[in-house]
Amino acid sequence: MRPDKVCQGTGLFSPCGPVQERVQSGGTFFDNKHHGRGKRCVSQRCERPSPIALGMLCRLFNMRGFICLYISVLVTFLRGRVPLAAVSFLVAGCAMQSSVRMQPIILDYDPPSRMANVPIPNNLMVYQFLLAESVNPQYVTIVEPGSSVSQRAVERWRENPAEMITNLTLRDLARSGMFEHVVDQFSTMSYRYALDGTIRALQGQIRDKKVFAVLHLEASLIDFEVAWASDKIIFTKTYHVEIPCKDSSASAIAASLNRAVAEYSRLLRTDLETLLAGKGSPQ
Repeated sequence: MRPDKVCQGTGLFSPCGPVQERVQSGGTFFDNKHHGRGKRCVSQRCERPSPIALGMLCRLFNMRGFICLYISVLVTFLRGRVPLAAVSFLVAGCAMQSSVRMQPIILDYDPPSRMANVPIPNNLMVYQFLLAESVNPQYVTIVEPGSSVSQRAVERWRENPAEMITNLTLRDLARSGMFEHVVDQFSTMSYRYALDGTIRALQGQIRDKKVFAVLHLEASLIDFEVAWASDKIIFTKTYHVEIPCKDSSASAIAASLNRAVAEYSRLLRTDLETLLAGKGSPQ
């Protein structure tokens, strides 16, 4: 057996794998390093992309890996029979499909303007809000009363929605200038007040063929300078906000949910300002 031809394709894009030299015996190339185990490499196929590589390229362009894996398996059977241009067309299809795929949904909006010229000479800590069991922590959902499916997912959250609403609440209260400092629960700064919350609903709802974004949130303010533990919770209120959506698409629901969170935040700041100004607890 003598060296006759070196396979030019190595590594990921070679069906032969990473080898240094291959020798020809009849119509088949064998790997000197693994000679005797018969790693086959037909010369006319050495320069064609591996289906494994195509699958990895598809996964880079498209999160729907299962579809691209199916394409790569199909290419395995069609190698040698389908022109390379056709294979490139399949890969391009994956990339085009991914370019129109919607990004995961995030809650965000413009911060508010300053409310108070003179802040309360105390610090506020915002505890991490909790999610009720009815709220999906991974997907934005839409509910239609009377449907056979209680709720269906329309798009994935980029982050946990409780964390996003907590961070937005903290940001808005800090920007308002109402308190001397507003910190999160991981801060070592001393504080007098603490804000706690539980999200009971955060979803799209269809009623009478109209779509709404719904936020249902319970908030409580705790004053740690109150002597009796039973009296430390000085304020509790449930915020229920509904914002119309133009349709039932994920983007429309996401836009209205952002407006709903912004409206809840505005109402909360107004209530806290009224409460701590000595005008009594808001109803």
